[in-house]
Amino acid sequence: MNHAFVCLTLLFSTAGLENAPTKNPTAIVSIDQGKIRGLVESGVEVFRGIPYAAPPVGDLRWKPPAPPAHWQNIRDCFEFGPACPQNNNPLQHMLPLGAIKSFSEDCLSLNVYRPATSTSEKLPVMFWIHGGGFGEGSSGMGIYDGSSLARKGAVVVTINYRLGPYGFLAHPLLTAESGSSGNYGILDQIAALQWVKKNIGHFGGDPDCVTIFGESAGGASVVTLLVSPLSKGLFHRAIIQSTPDMSVRHLKKEAFGKQSAEAQGLETIAKCGLSESADLNEMRKIPSATLLQKFPALQLTGHSVSLTSLKLPVEPCVDGVVLMEDPNKSMAEGRFHQVPVIVGCTREEAALFLLLATLPTKKTDAENIVRKEFGELGERILAHYPLVNEAYGIRQQIGHLLTDLVFGAESRYIARNISKREPNTYRFLFSRGSRIPFLTPMGAHHGADVPYVLQTNDPVWRWKDWDRELSNKIQQYWVNFAKTGDPNGDDLPAWPKYDTTTEQTLELGDTITVIKQYRHEQHNVVDEHKNWR
Repeated sequence: MNHAFVCLTLLFSTAGLENAPTKNPTAIVSIDQGKIRGLVESGVEVFRGIPYAAPPVGDLRWKPPAPPAHWQNIRDCFEFGPACPQNNNPLQHMLPLGAIKSFSEDCLSLNVYRPATSTSEKLPVMFWIHGGGFGEGSSGMGIYDGSSLARKGAVVVTINYRLGPYGFLAHPLLTAESGSSGNYGILDQIAALQWVKKNIGHFGGDPDCVTIFGESAGGASVVTLLVSPLSKGLFHRAIIQSTPDMSVRHLKKEAFGKQSAEAQGLETIAKCGLSESADLNEMRKIPSATLLQKFPALQLTGHSVSLTSLKLPVEPCVDGVVLMEDPNKSMAEGRFHQVPVIVGCTREEAALFLLLATLPTKKTDAENIVRKEFGELGERILAHYPLVNEAYGIRQQIGHLLTDLVFGAESRYIARNISKREPNTYRFLFSRGSRIPFLTPMGAHHGADVPYVLQTNDPVWRWKDWDRELSNKIQQYWVNFAKTGDPNGDDLPAWPKYDTTTEQTLELGDTITVIKQYRHEQHNVVDEHKNWR
């Protein structure tokens, strides 16, 4: 999963998207752990902060999630649970994605949204996994509110999971203790799906009709769950939004130019001041702030762009338990859960991540970087991504190249391989340009589709009538797919299944239209470079 900036769904802390809930409690719901009640808000019943596993603190730090506690009294589920501790990224405060109110290692909670109108019909379940580069974010951010989708006729579940060093640190001692390490965040997601299977029927959801969906690191999580043997039978559809290249770290060996996950963990623990002879008890007592500071983090300010060798510091790893092999290999060879799939990305994914990057301003300098990094393919790359002398033109073309390298080619690769074995495969391209004035030049940047999928627009987005209509249509596609495995219906423009010959893709932008072989030649030359490992 190369390129340091790729898997980040930005964490911004304005409160513009958050509505103060009216204190109108729901009826009491009995779940496996006890009785709970939530709040009725604008035609939706919302249950926030339900624990789905024991707090992963103390002796449970860096262990697979343990069963949650039971309680005797009625539990009020009115507030979101704390987010996993995380670093602030330098692009904070630029987009209205909603504030995170609290942080704690005790972060394993989920939220359930369901229509307030009663029905005897079992509703499809939509299980959202937030993005943030596996190091940031929270289900409590306003951008991830599930109310609008619930009003469309689904039970929506959004989750917190362990991030950064809490969710993805590997170490030889941890591997020896549990048989693997480094995938605690993914194990959390699996535990949340197990909770859904056991409890979602109490909310009117159908445990045999669960769709997992997510964007950025959430999309990468969906891919991981698609190929992990541990998630078999826990979901029945999958929607992958803007997943980056899924060539991930390996637990014990270097792969794809990345050090092993265990080597990364050893470095982190050493930086925390512990000697090589330190035991797990000492490791688990490292202060949270120290651990967070010493674990590798994304570098987004002032960095020079490397087109081929930037590496995401936080990601799942091939450990022989959660992941048996590189996810791209699993998909190519048919080792994935055969369920209907939607996969896609935005048109200008990389533009946002280049905002604070240092780029060459001279054409010759930019071309020399391309030649150096792509070797014998350099001239072909330049032919497909011609650079101009103006700084913005160089930035724009490098943005196109990085978008194809990281997101576009991966989207096509997933669609190609899954469609060979699962006929209900659909591909999309989101191309509606940003409605936020200062981001308009970036077009359909990374994450631009999320407010449309969840309909969590804020006044600063400056939506027009078409934006609201587009969001309604996208939501109906998503809900239809969650119900039946086919997004079509409700007088929506027809969305054809993907096939490797025509590569039909539904473009969701200023219009909704079917396009064929989108950026076909560019993705071909990118594929030559990647050779899909």
